[in-house]
Amino acid sequence: MYIHRYTLSVNDTQRKGNFDQMIAAGKYNRVDFDINPKNFPFNPKNVETKVAIVDFSDSLWISNDQVLEEFKKTNLGLIQDLSTILACGAQQTELQIEECCLISLSPFWTDSLGYKRVVRFLTGRLPFLELATVHWNTVWYGFNRFLVTYS
Repeated sequence: MYIHRYTLSVNDTQRKGNFDQMIAAGKYNRVDFDINPKNFPFNPKNVETKVAIVDFSDSLWISNDQVLEEFKKTNLGLIQDLSTILACGAQQTELQIEECCLISLSPFWTDSLGYKRVVRFLTGRLPFLELATVHWNTVWYGFNRFLVTYS
């Protein structure tokens, strides 16, 4: 497991912009229709947020339980609001491309098809950037990267 740490300095304008402004700042080529203020309410705050990208590329597969256990052992927390992910997308676009797929395991919601425990993720593969949703898996491919917070 590899942990890459970053600090997002998010000012009022970036965080308190409306949902559409925050999406536009990420310059996504595609945004999943399920990512909207109804499904992902957010409470923008003027804070400096420390985020980390956790890389399990030394594993072919990793289970949800293993991922969460590793987070717990290393004092990493789950992202609690969409505004943090959108801020990361707006400020760290090159990380989306470099890291290939960023997944946030929190918070959970029920998607438009009724599937439970769906997660949202940021993915970037040159030259295409996408903000999308994916169903919570019981196992993840090792090439997935997880976006978390740390203190």
